[in-house]
Amino acid sequence: MPDTPNFALIARQIASTLASREPARGGPDLEAIADQLRALWNARGAADLETIESELAQIGVKATARLRDTLGSALHALDR
Repeated sequence: MPDTPNFALIARQIASTLASREPARGGPDLEAIADQLRALWNARGAADLETIESELAQIGVKATARLRDTLGSALHALDR
């Protein structure tokens, strides 16, 4: 299973690319870039869970709180 991306490393790579294009600005905020990357990653997971719940509803399975927790845990396990 793939690991959760190293958002700090990706942010440094993005910042390095941006800084080389705009050296006079002092470089971008690495923490802000990493936060945005995490937000995107979390939104992807939420969208995946929503899609699964929708598919279950189409076949007549109601997503209870316990089922949502189980599905959420299973999705997070895929990131490990």
